[in-house]
Amino acid sequence: MAEKYFENFAGSIEELELLVESERAYTAAAIDAAFRHDAEAAVIRISEINQIANARILAAAQIASAKAATDAEVAAATLAGLASSAVHRITSRQRIASARPGQAATMVRDTAELAHQTISEFASDAVLKINAEAEGAINRIKENGNAAIDQVKTLVAEIDLEITANDAEAAETLERLKSDQRSTADIVENAASALTLMRNQFKAFTQRLSVITEATKAEMHEYTEEAISTISRATESAARRIFQSRDKALKIIREIIDENGP
Repeated sequence: MAEKYFENFAGSIEELELLVESERAYTAAAIDAAFRHDAEAAVIRISEINQIANARILAAAQIASAKAATDAEVAAATLAGLASSAVHRITSRQRIASARPGQAATMVRDTAELAHQTISEFASDAVLKINAEAEGAINRIKENGNAAIDQVKTLVAEIDLEITANDAEAAETLERLKSDQRSTADIVENAASALTLMRNQFKAFTQRLSVITEATKAEMHEYTEEAISTISRATESAARRIFQSRDKALKIIREIIDENGP
């Protein structure tokens, strides 16, 4: 297409060289503008990835914490129900055993000890389940955070490839101009200056991108750690709630056991 463009050119050699030089300048400016556009788009994309990842981390922490609290309340209510049922069974055993005085204490104590074991095991299982679900939520948060960081790394790698390709193309053009006898000293000098300027711009953007990337990773890590702390506090609170309910229930059962002797 360029050959057809210059095919009917009727000016002097000097004018032709000026036209070629202006075309080169336009092309270089276009390449630079395209790179700047891609670079800024990459920065915006990194910001979007960061915001989405952090929002997901926050939401996951809130959901996991709310579930731990809800499960703890359900477990506490269940423990209270187990204690109430145990007292009812023991009372029934006492009425039945009243006809057999010699066996009354043993029957009541056995029923109470079984209830004691059931309540203890239920509480332990409830806490283990909450901890397991919390651990799963934490692992998913870490995986999502790592996936987001991988997205950022991939984006940065793509920009690095583009920079490398543009640099190689510009360097090749410069070498071609140097070896072309038709190239004037000014043309070679301008091309060398353009390459230096481009490399400086690439270096500056690479440094900027590195800073942005590290800041993004640090912020994601901060959100992740805060999410883990939030979930950990929620599970600890849930465990305390369950164990308090367990202890209250076991106190009732223990008193019945003690009343009926060893």
